Amino acid sequence: MGFEVNHIEMKQERARALTDAQAIHLKAAEEKRDLTSEERQEFDRRLEDAQRFAEVLERDAELRAKLAATGGQQTETRVPTGPAMGETATAETRKKAIAETDEYRAAFGNYLRRGLSGMGAEERNVLNQCYEERDMLTTAATAGGYVVPQDFYDTVVSAKVPGVAMRKTNARVINTSNGRDLPIPTQSAYGAAAYVSEGSAITETDDTGAKVTAKAYTAARMTKVSIQLLEDGAVDVAGLVAQNIGKAFMKFEDPEFLVGTGAGSSHITGATTNASPVTVATGGTVTFTYADLLAYYFSIQPQYCMTGQFVLMDTAMATLLGLKDSSNRPIWTASQVPGEPDTLMAKPLFTSPNFATEAANSLFGLWGDFSNGYAIRQDGTLNVRRTDERFIDSLEVGFIAWERLDGVITDANAFKVWKHSAT
Repeated sequence: MGFEVNHIEMKQERARALTDAQAIHLKAAEEKRDLTSEERQEFDRRLEDAQRFAEVLERDAELRAKLAATGGQQTETRVPTGPAMGETATAETRKKAIAETDEYRAAFGNYLRRGLSGMGAEERNVLNQCYEERDMLTTAATAGGYVVPQDFYDTVVSAKVPGVAMRKTNARVINTSNGRDLPIPTQSAYGAAAYVSEGSAITETDDTGAKVTAKAYTAARMTKVSIQLLEDGAVDVAGLVAQNIGKAFMKFEDPEFLVGTGAGSSHITGATTNASPVTVATGGTVTFTYADLLAYYFSIQPQYCMTGQFVLMDTAMATLLGLKDSSNRPIWTASQVPGEPDTLMAKPLFTSPNFATEAANSLFGLWGDFSNGYAIRQDGTLNVRRTDERFIDSLEVGFIAWERLDGVITDANAFKVWKHSAT
């Protein structure tokens, strides 16, 4: 007589056990200390739970293979799934772990194609474990949506990031999951060390610092897909929706991170709001020279040049391609490695069409160390909600996606903005 394990439940419990153990480890690592005796016991217990779940699944797979070989029949027996999840793992982390399982990925794919009404009870239960409550007034149904599986998210990222200049730079990305205001320390001046003679008091030299607050603004996008397309089994619905969402967020994020004002309808503070731009010499209303570029390069402090990167208006490439250094060598070098950026003066170069159009007094470039100078706050993960009734008269289904994010300047000295001359 055979038996059948509830695979979905067992895999979820194993993921939860590993997530709990990981949370204990990370908490101690962040606090730069060893595990307490209680934490060590809990850590070992959750690893044992994960191993136990894995062994049950392995035995079940072996029995299934043997029963299939002998033509045996299976009857269902539910296996106890162990203790409830502890408080050491956050709800966000647990949802991400569940969203990476094959069961959730399959359930999410069916949700996109058929909606909740076309899914079985077990699939809906799997999906509901990653349900996120949000105030989405554009939907007719209850507010909220579902955390997307990792492969779906990867497709969104692959469609979004190549077109978001600041995400391609070394700008710091801070991931959070609580939605609360995030104070980030900033630095505007640093004290210097000095000689001190034996037995003398050390002179106090305070650094100049403050803080900036990163919010968790919500950006959303709705994309529509025809019912006929959803019913076509040959179409990769998840890939199609993910591509549409990724491109939509790309078109939103790139201008916000570059030229967002941080006020009014543009909540995000773009990098070009940095003070004291470097201006091209007179005559450079739409162009610049090698001398201009050298002056711009050396406008930031040497420690920022070491990891400096360029972000320029894409139309500036027309000027760059014709510039050479004093030895008559091109200053721009095309990348020879797929995925690696081109270089300008041996520094990574990224471009964007979302600066202001090149003209007198326009801002058209950034140069510096964005890992110190700019931070992107990403709160939570991407969520998707399907709405069936809103576009039924045109035989279409809507998919609403949203993310929560912000961008802030953390060190105004780390990079400089480039500006065309007035005349």
